[in-house]
Amino acid sequence: MNFTTDIFNRYYYFKLGKRKNTFQKVFEYLESLGKANPTILETGIARIKENWAGDGMSSLMFDKYINEVGGNFTSIDINPSNVNFAKSELSSKSNLICSDSVIQLHKISRDEKYPMIDILYLDSYDVDFDNPIPSCFHHMKELLAIFPKIQKGTLIVVDDNLNGKGKGQMIKDYMKNIGINPYFDEYQIGFIYE
Repeated sequence: MNFTTDIFNRYYYFKLGKRKNTFQKVFEYLESLGKANPTILETGIARIKENWAGDGMSSLMFDKYINEVGGNFTSIDINPSNVNFAKSELSSKSNLICSDSVIQLHKISRDEKYPMIDILYLDSYDVDFDNPIPSCFHHMKELLAIFPKIQKGTLIVVDDNLNGKGKGQMIKDYMKNIGINPYFDEYQIGFIYE
């Protein structure tokens, strides 16, 4: 089975609005790795039913992926009501954690049993496009906190970017400094770590 063709393109692509092409690239990349049990780690969990175009609903798609293909999926969110909503929508295979994401990512980074990450999806701190610094700084802290679990080939994706501003602008600047160009740069920005 090809997840992108058989499931993503049939059931999700048309719902995702400005994120449809980049999510398609995420799942195509995940499949291209050819891993039986890839590790997907996300910050910011699904929080509103059927809000595909608004929030992207990545948690539901990642949960579906590990149920159909295999793998490990962890999602972290600081808001208990968001986590409780996600628990009602996702399978028991997903590991849902209610915590400050930076603190939890730091713990995971030191856990020898936690595998290296294949997909890191950062989407926790809501962005104000008129004042994006608090959000983009938070997402940079998330990347630093989990960095020991990043490996060559990890796809790092940050949601909510617009005209060079948003959640990923500091990460984009950091990646540019170390010579990594975006894998895609639309409303979501992604980098393959080298």
